[in-house]
Amino acid sequence: MEANGHGTVRVVKAIEAAGDVTLDRALVGMVSGRDVHLTMAGAGPVIASGQVTINQGGCGPLMTGGDVSIHQGGSGPVIAKGDVSIEQGGCQSVIAAGGATLGRQSF
Repeated sequence: MEANGHGTVRVVKAIEAAGDVTLDRALVGMVSGRDVHLTMAGAGPVIASGQVTINQGGCGPLMTGGDVSIHQGGSGPVIAKGDVSIEQGGCQSVIAAGGATLGRQSF
């Protein structure tokens, strides 16, 4: 998205997509999509039917039908149908149908 032709919009109320959503250096109120990737970005609630990857970012409550990977980031409560992996980050409570792995410097 362009903001008056002067650059990219970095703050968005909500994003809903039938496919993948990739956020890089942005702030979004709510995200819904298949696979969601946050890099140096923040979001409110995230709902994904596939995988969620957070790298140096964070989100609010997270519900996904796939795996969750958090590296140097965090989230609110996580409900995942797959595995949850956290390294150098944290989240609130986790409910995972798969395994849960906490790497070094995780909580």
